[in-house]
Amino acid sequence: ETITEIPVYGLYNIKSIKSVTFHSGITTVHNHSFNSCTNIKEVYVPDIGTYARVGAVNQSSTLDTIYVDGEPLVNLVVPEGVTELPAKIFKNYKKLESATISASVKSIGDSAFEGCTNLKTITMAYGIESIGQKCFENCITLEAVNVDSIATLVNIKFKDMSSNPVTLAKNLYVGGEIAADIVVPEGVTVINNYAFAGCNTFKTLVLPSSLEKIGVNAFTDESLEKVYAPSLEMWLEIDFEDKTSNPMAYAEELYINNELFEELRMPEGVSVVKPYAFYGCDSLRKIIITK
Repeated sequence: ETITEIPVYGLYNIKSIKSVTFHSGITTVHNHSFNSCTNIKEVYVPDIGTYARVGAVNQSSTLDTIYVDGEPLVNLVVPEGVTELPAKIFKNYKKLESATISASVKSIGDSAFEGCTNLKTITMAYGIESIGQKCFENCITLEAVNVDSIATLVNIKFKDMSSNPVTLAKNLYVGGEIAADIVVPEGVTVINNYAFAGCNTFKTLVLPSSLEKIGVNAFTDESLEKVYAPSLEMWLEIDFEDKTSNPMAYAEELYINNELFEELRMPEGVSVVKPYAFYGCDSLRKIIITK
């Protein structure tokens, strides 16, 4: 138990290793510490906090069973205090059925859950700031994503479409209830790329007056019917990164200050209409441009 770190390439390409046991004092396992050790099938750790520090043991993605305090890991609960889940930490781990991520986790690495083909539910607390590329790719049985608030989802920077588990699960639950309406809370200034990509549970979207920017593919599902904005001035100030950023690319009706948007009369002082501002606004019937 005096060993706290396994150096880079420290156990490189040792094919005879079939299982690894880590004690709680281990602090660092580098990405290439177990590189090409392709016959490792079992890892034993005293707790999930320890495995979060040594998850690089799975770089070859061949693990059959992770034992936590002597029990096979099936339902993952990441405890408070863990701040990062490194790349490939659970890649191709077929026994995992659910994952609950605590509020202390700030980042989840590339391919962290890729190929977890029996993973059915993900629960995420507010606090996650970034999720790496291909994080949930090939999680083919994923059916539900649970968050405590909409702010949890819009706060995350997703690297690509498969970084967001909602794109596979389709079903988003907020506070335990299916998300039939999405109300983005006041104070939110950015809806990041892929934030609601693939979500087909909600019909209406309510945007806050604080919103300034919407990223690419923030919305991709045509189940969206209505979008509500508090004012025309606010709508005209939004930076849409491309046409997929505008929820009207999918929704049927835009409501400004709770009224169906059918007539555009440019507000006084507005001299520029930003790109994609009215892309897909099929309810718009008349444009009035004054001197």
